Amino acid sequence: MNPAGPAPVCEASLASLVATGRFADRLAAAIDAVTAPPSVGHDTLWIGLVGEVGAGKTTLTARLVPALCKLGWPSDGAEEVASPTYAIEHYYLRGALLHADLYRLSDARLPQLSLLDTAARAALVEWPERIGAVAELLDVELHLEVVSKQRRKVRVVGKTPRGADLIRALAG
Repeated sequence: MNPAGPAPVCEASLASLVATGRFADRLAAAIDAVTAPPSVGHDTLWIGLVGEVGAGKTTLTARLVPALCKLGWPSDGAEEVASPTYAIEHYYLRGALLHADLYRLSDARLPQLSLLDTAARAALVEWPERIGAVAELLDVELHLEVVSKQRRKVRVVGKTPRGADLIRALAG
């Protein structure tokens, strides 16, 4: 991000599904603030979801989709979030949000995916570190950590100026 200083960071405790929902509401507002609607033209906001299996990556996405709907992102009313582990990519909100899971992939499979050609307003990518070309695109990383059976911690790290803007919006 900035060779002269550390990357911007924001942390939150997700002590319950209710707390995860509140964080998703804040994250949705921040994503909405730093992305442009498709009619304006835009570059995809790339968000890496980092954490061990069971850390809450898909759960956070499941809370984020309705939060974006509340902010006016387009919906057909059937946005039930499922883990993309086997399908690899799911689009939600009429293509405005891409949710991908790279756990089972390698760099060799990347050309077979539409991932890098997405026109989505934002892309949430689980296991982005598995494919270097995707990891390099990230504007921000959300590091999810299991604290206990019910509790998670999220650390948001900005990787680009746009990622820093998202953190400022999230913290604001």
